Amino acid sequence: MSNANKEEIKVYDPLNEGDYAMSIKSVERRKSKKGDAMTTVVYEVTEGDMSGRLIFDNFLEECAANEEVPGYAIQRVTRLLQSLGVEEGFDGLGNDYGGLEGFVGKPFIGEIAYGKPYQGKNGLTIGNQVKKFKKA
Repeated sequence: MSNANKEEIKVYDPLNEGDYAMSIKSVERRKSKKGDAMTTVVYEVTEGDMSGRLIFDNFLEECAANEEVPGYAIQRVTRLLQSLGVEEGFDGLGNDYGGLEGFVGKPFIGEIAYGKPYQGKNGLTIGNQVKKFKKA
């Protein structure tokens, strides 16, 4: 098979740790590889040299393997929503992940950290995660 037939995969270096102006680019509800309900939120850096860079965050709504995981996701969504001005957090959405779609384009500050290494399409990859959510 020639290289012309292979799909080219673009690889990005992780963002440096620190604070970035961001917004929610998209929200998608779907199933994880294990079949658990989850919501994927894509954040976009909106200012500076890294403007346009994306960070993906998966919030498991249910997890058959570990019942504590959904509680952790609710805590993270609550912190995200509070950075967007919803002081009640997830309760303020009626505990419905679908309500996140109403916040696409809303600005916040994301404190970026290096995530855990994972097996990507081009080998072992280190990605980024939003460690803390802050009001813009």
